[in-house]
Amino acid sequence: MSVLPAYNDTPTAHKFYYGLKALVGACFWKSIPLKVDYEMFVTIWLVLSSCPMNTSCTSPKLSASMNNESFVEPTNIFLFQAFYQYINGVYTTNFPAKPAIKFDYTNNCINNPKTRKSSHLPLIR
Repeated sequence: MSVLPAYNDTPTAHKFYYGLKALVGACFWKSIPLKVDYEMFVTIWLVLSSCPMNTSCTSPKLSASMNNESFVEPTNIFLFQAFYQYINGVYTTNFPAKPAIKFDYTNNCINNPKTRKSSHLPLIR
Protein backbone atom coordinates (compact mmCIF):
# COMPACT_ATOMS: atom_id res chain seq x y z
CA MET A 1 0.00 0.00 0.00
CA SER A 2 1.38 3.39 -0.89
CA VAL A 3 2.07 6.00 1.77
CA LEU A 4 -0.41 8.87 1.81
CA PRO A 5 0.90 12.42 2.12
CA ALA A 6 0.33 14.34 5.34
CA TYR A 7 -3.04 16.10 5.59
CA ASN A 8 -1.29 19.49 5.46
CA ASP A 9 1.10 18.70 2.58
CA THR A 10 0.05 21.62 0.38
CA PRO A 11 2.83 21.27 -2.25
CA THR A 12 1.76 17.67 -3.00
CA ALA A 13 -1.91 18.71 -3.25
CA HIS A 14 -1.00 21.55 -5.66
CA LYS A 15 1.19 19.23 -7.76
CA PHE A 16 -1.70 16.76 -8.08
CA TYR A 17 -4.31 19.46 -8.81
CA TYR A 18 -2.26 21.29 -11.41
CA GLY A 19 -1.13 18.01 -12.97
CA LEU A 20 -4.68 17.15 -14.07
CA LYS A 21 -4.83 17.56 -17.83
CA ALA A 22 -7.14 16.77 -20.69
CA LEU A 23 -5.87 15.30 -23.91
CA VAL A 24 -7.41 17.80 -26.30
CA GLY A 25 -7.96 16.12 -29.63
CA ALA A 26 -7.43 12.60 -28.30
CA CYS A 27 -9.90 9.93 -29.37
CA PHE A 28 -11.84 10.03 -26.07
CA TRP A 29 -11.75 13.80 -25.57
CA LYS A 30 -15.06 15.56 -24.91
CA SER A 31 -15.65 19.26 -24.67
CA ILE A 32 -16.58 20.48 -21.20
CA PRO A 33 -20.03 22.03 -20.80
CA LEU A 34 -19.79 25.69 -19.83
CA LYS A 35 -23.24 25.87 -18.22
CA VAL A 36 -23.50 24.31 -14.76
CA ASP A 37 -26.98 22.99 -14.02
CA TYR A 38 -26.23 20.91 -10.91
CA GLU A 39 -23.99 21.89 -8.00
CA MET A 40 -22.43 19.60 -5.41
CA PHE A 41 -20.39 20.24 -2.27
CA VAL A 42 -18.25 17.13 -1.93
CA THR A 43 -16.38 15.91 1.13
CA ILE A 44 -14.14 12.87 1.09
CA TRP A 45 -13.23 11.28 4.38
CA LEU A 46 -10.86 8.47 5.36
CA VAL A 47 -11.35 6.77 8.70
CA LEU A 48 -10.19 3.64 10.50
CA SER A 49 -13.24 1.42 10.98
CA SER A 50 -13.48 -1.31 13.54
CA CYS A 51 -13.90 -4.87 12.35
CA PRO A 52 -17.45 -6.07 11.72
CA MET A 53 -18.79 -8.57 14.24
CA ASN A 54 -18.36 -12.27 13.44
CA THR A 55 -15.41 -11.75 11.06
CA SER A 56 -11.80 -12.88 11.12
CA CYS A 57 -10.57 -9.29 10.89
CA THR A 58 -8.00 -8.58 13.61
CA SER A 59 -7.22 -4.90 13.11
CA PRO A 60 -9.13 -1.82 11.99
CA LYS A 61 -9.42 -1.21 8.26
CA LEU A 62 -9.29 1.99 6.25
CA SER A 63 -12.71 3.11 5.04
CA ALA A 64 -13.68 5.99 2.82
CA SER A 65 -16.83 8.03 2.52
CA MET A 66 -18.07 10.76 0.25
CA ASN A 67 -20.66 13.19 1.64
CA ASN A 68 -21.11 10.92 4.68
CA GLU A 69 -22.01 7.98 2.40
CA SER A 70 -19.82 4.88 2.28
CA PHE A 71 -20.67 2.90 -0.84
CA VAL A 72 -21.66 -0.74 -0.51
CA GLU A 73 -20.66 -2.59 -3.66
CA PRO A 74 -23.17 -5.11 -5.02
CA THR A 75 -22.00 -8.71 -4.66
CA ASN A 76 -23.88 -10.37 -7.51
CA ILE A 77 -23.86 -7.85 -10.39
CA PHE A 78 -21.71 -5.10 -11.89
CA LEU A 79 -22.92 -1.48 -11.63
CA PHE A 80 -22.53 -0.87 -15.38
CA GLN A 81 -24.53 -4.00 -16.07
CA ALA A 82 -27.34 -2.81 -13.79
CA PHE A 83 -27.30 0.64 -15.38
CA TYR A 84 -27.29 -0.41 -19.04
CA GLN A 85 -29.70 -3.32 -18.55
CA TYR A 86 -32.11 -1.19 -16.46
CA ILE A 87 -31.98 -3.57 -13.49
CA ASN A 88 -33.74 -2.05 -10.47
CA GLY A 89 -32.77 -2.45 -6.83
CA VAL A 90 -28.97 -2.50 -7.30
CA TYR A 91 -28.42 1.21 -6.59
CA THR A 92 -30.36 4.43 -6.20
CA THR A 93 -29.60 7.81 -7.75
CA ASN A 94 -30.40 9.94 -4.70
CA PHE A 95 -26.79 10.64 -3.74
CA PRO A 96 -26.68 13.79 -1.57
CA ALA A 97 -25.45 17.01 -3.21
CA LYS A 98 -23.89 17.98 0.14
CA PRO A 99 -23.00 16.12 3.35
CA ALA A 100 -26.07 15.11 5.36
CA ILE A 101 -24.23 15.79 8.60
CA LYS A 102 -22.14 18.95 8.89
CA PHE A 103 -18.87 18.74 10.78
CA ASP A 104 -15.57 20.61 10.93
CA TYR A 105 -14.17 19.53 7.55
CA THR A 106 -10.64 20.69 8.38
CA ASN A 107 -10.27 19.21 11.87
CA ASN A 108 -7.98 16.16 11.76
CA CYS A 109 -8.99 15.12 15.31
CA ILE A 110 -12.46 13.95 14.29
CA ASN A 111 -12.32 10.19 13.92
CA ASN A 112 -15.82 9.43 12.66
CA PRO A 113 -18.09 11.94 10.90
CA LYS A 114 -21.10 9.56 11.11
CA THR A 115 -21.01 7.85 7.73
CA ARG A 116 -23.69 5.46 6.62
CA LYS A 117 -23.39 2.56 4.23
CA SER A 118 -25.53 2.85 1.14
CA SER A 119 -25.78 2.16 -2.56
CA HIS A 120 -26.58 5.76 -3.50
CA LEU A 121 -24.83 7.07 -6.62
CA PRO A 122 -24.78 10.53 -8.21
CA LEU A 123 -26.17 10.42 -11.72
CA ILE A 124 -24.02 12.84 -13.67
CA ARG A 125 -24.78 13.66 -17.30
